Amino acid sequence: MTPLIDCPTIPHRSPPVDGQKWMIILVDLLALILTFLVMIFGSQSLGSNNWERIALGLSDEFDPGQAAIVPSRVDESADQALGPALLSLDYLYAILENRLATDPSLGIVQMTRTDDRIVLSLDSRGQFSPRTRTIAPDLKRAVQTLAGLLSQLQNQIVVLGRGASGAPDTALYSSNWQLSLWKALAVRNELKAAGYPGPLFVLGDSQGLEDRVEIEIRNRRWIGHVE
Repeated sequence: MTPLIDCPTIPHRSPPVDGQKWMIILVDLLALILTFLVMIFGSQSLGSNNWERIALGLSDEFDPGQAAIVPSRVDESADQALGPALLSLDYLYAILENRLATDPSLGIVQMTRTDDRIVLSLDSRGQFSPRTRTIAPDLKRAVQTLAGLLSQLQNQIVVLGRGASGAPDTALYSSNWQLSLWKALAVRNELKAAGYPGPLFVLGDSQGLEDRVEIEIRNRRWIGHVE
């Protein structure tokens, strides 16, 4: 008689052969050894001090919130080998501001400050003789006073001639730029004559709207000797 429901045929598994029995015994043995080791570890008491040290070390090592960039210490030996440290512009600005307010010889000087320099602007209108290439007494007194104030600095000092009133005498100067440069050179020479010992760099700019000479005190030192 044919059965009403077909039952699936369950495959017959053959018992493991003798060559595979050792693997079952080995697995059972390793499980027992692991259980024994866990029991021993659980029965031991870990000192609180040791645990705290381990926990703290792991938290410092793996906590991403603790990650930070630690700046390395700057080796200042190379900069110190170049000479005394540069004077802070903030400190120098305060000194010059007080001197400008109290010294009448600096009445034609205006001071401004940027991130990397202090600018002393001297009104040169009528203070420079184009033919003799010399500066007038008022400008000379101001420059002599500034030479005494700046002589102890290690900062870069740049003298910049700006603008020129009207067209220059073409028999003396080929352009306003050349006239501006000669004004800066005249101030530079007066600084040297007044005793400023350091190097000075001279620039001319004919694009300025005002007839001025600027002395820039920069927040950097000269590398080498510039004259």
